[in-house]
Amino acid sequence: MIVLDGPMLGRIAKGLRAAWRLVAHSLSGRLLLLTLVFVMITEGVIFFPSIGRNYRALLQSHIESAEIAILPFTEPGGRQLSAELRRELLARAGATAVMLERPEQRELFLVTTMPKKIDVTVDLRTDTLLDDIYFAVDCILNGGNRVLHVISPTRIKGAKTVEVIVGEAPIRSALILYARRILLLALLLSAVTAVFVFFSLYFIFVRPMRRLTRA
Repeated sequence: MIVLDGPMLGRIAKGLRAAWRLVAHSLSGRLLLLTLVFVMITEGVIFFPSIGRNYRALLQSHIESAEIAILPFTEPGGRQLSAELRRELLARAGATAVMLERPEQRELFLVTTMPKKIDVTVDLRTDTLLDDIYFAVDCILNGGNRVLHVISPTRIKGAKTVEVIVGEAPIRSALILYARRILLLALLLSAVTAVFVFFSLYFIFVRPMRRLTRA
């Protein structure tokens, strides 16, 4: 275990102040800061669409799992399958309820009972990338134990749409993990790019110019 005493802390602080003077009061240092800022802005432009697409992919994954879960019950003879098997398949899909809309009727497949309140409705049929970004940011900042109602086109024969009632907690956990990885990667790329630019300019331009000035 390393213990930092007073003199060591003083030396560290002095070194940090010297590094800041080098960065803040030199041309190459200011360029370093500008590079960091612009790279972070660029990464931000990439970051938000990335989490929006990931949010849609997570919802789409639940939709596909729900379609697979209810598919046996949409085939001839599917109604003869037990209610226990139906609940188990839907539970494995991570859904509280699944609704299948056909031209003439709507079929409801329940795991337990319908929740009393739907907090957020997401329609994957019409949502744009901006909508995906909004819902993703809202999920990260305000999500938790909310209930989502997700509507999507379906590939099940004879049906128009499938609707899934699902808890938000696992979706939010996966989205936060993804966003954290993207953010850390963005910070790393920004730091590495800025440092390379700084030292390139320092050794190619600044240092030779200082020697010429002294001479």
